[in-house]
Amino acid sequence: MVKFLESFWRICYLEMHNISVVELIAGILAVALFVHIFVVIYVRVKGEPISFSTEVLIILLISYIVFIGETTILSRAAGSQKRVFDTKHLWIDAKMDQNMTNLLNIVLFIPYGALLTAIRDKRTLANRVIMTIVYCFLTSMFVECVQYVTARGYFEVDDLEANVLGGLIGSMFVCICNLISRKWEVGKGIKSEDSL
Repeated sequence: MVKFLESFWRICYLEMHNISVVELIAGILAVALFVHIFVVIYVRVKGEPISFSTEVLIILLISYIVFIGETTILSRAAGSQKRVFDTKHLWIDAKMDQNMTNLLNIVLFIPYGALLTAIRDKRTLANRVIMTIVYCFLTSMFVECVQYVTARGYFEVDDLEANVLGGLIGSMFVCICNLISRKWEVGKGIKSEDSL
């Protein structure tokens, strides 16, 4: 277990050591300001209120997209990697580093899938999960294509699979939390009626 954790943290460090924390925080603050201005304009033009929680979810989602872009593309120098189209698939590999990279790709998209699902809370459960998978696939495909074209990374099919799996895990987590919350609210409502 210790070797597993050491290997995971080493891969995390290798992937993220070039990220500027100051630039990342500045980017998130800029996103928050832009979204807030957009929400104020939208409310004035449309006359439809947007809840504070929805605004926060939008800010978190866009900020996380900025983080994904910074982690996978912008923190790497253009031309720093060979252009490789690798077709290996997601499975347990004899090399620990490849397993850790796959795990990191899964973990990277769990919050993204959770945010995508949470922001679409007025849709049906199936619609939310399917659209989250589609958005995760398209986002991952975009990242892989940009990495390949700019030689900032490799185009790897297993990265696509890991990212979609991570998005699905995040989506299912939010759906399960919503179901538990609804059952708890219903149960609480029944108890309060019984006490009358």
